[in-house]
Amino acid sequence: MNLPGFDMGGGQYPGRCTLVGAEIQEKMIRRNGFTPEEATALIGAHTIGSIRGTFGSSLAGPWVPNGHDSATLKGPIFDNAYHDFLINTIPVNACNDFATSFNPPFNRQFPTWYRTSNGLDHLDSDIVLAFPSLDTNIHDNFHVFTRAFAADNNLFITTFFQALHKMGKLGVNVALTKSPSSCTCRRRLDSATAHRRNLLEDGEYSGQLSVIEILELGYEQGDAAARAFKIETELQFTRLANITALTTPVRNSNFTKP
Repeated sequence: MNLPGFDMGGGQYPGRCTLVGAEIQEKMIRRNGFTPEEATALIGAHTIGSIRGTFGSSLAGPWVPNGHDSATLKGPIFDNAYHDFLINTIPVNACNDFATSFNPPFNRQFPTWYRTSNGLDHLDSDIVLAFPSLDTNIHDNFHVFTRAFAADNNLFITTFFQALHKMGKLGVNVALTKSPSSCTCRRRLDSATAHRRNLLEDGEYSGQLSVIEILELGYEQGDAAARAFKIETELQFTRLANITALTTPVRNSNFTKP
């Protein structure tokens, strides 16, 4: 899978916007066969995680507050916060206006990315999704899908997982068979959805998927990356428990100093 490498850009907007939009068009749409809507949804994975060591540890930060590892007790939250930021936090509505308005909400500008005062980082390939295309002969109008996802979390979640399923089959030239497991992803998802609906009615649930739920759904779909990551995560939790047990001082009330 050859996703945009964020190495285009450079110079001044709106040129940066057009260059990176062309890169998304070439790598995700023409080369890998995603629709503009699917490409916009997949880049929405930036709602969790951080730009970690890419620009140095002092500048490592998430795209949105949801992306922090410590966003909740269970970790980051996967929802449409990324698209919501692009539409509702950036105050201008066109790339040309962004280029001439001191780039709020960002207060630091770099050759291919921007940073806010509270440590949120956005690449040129993120910013291009916030505005209508300057030339649809060069790249599609991703903005229309960003706006739709910002307004409808369920639409984003559904489109993302459909595109993720499609991505998981890229390059596969053999017939795919269903998992022999009697537990299907659809049954688990329907059960989880019903449970969330009950919590929503009781005012106890926000309608967001946890990272653990995402991994479990990917695992049930037979996603190899999700399986590997789930196994590695479980292993790391086991190691953490072992390390904690080995390094926690033993407190013995009967112990006295010699």
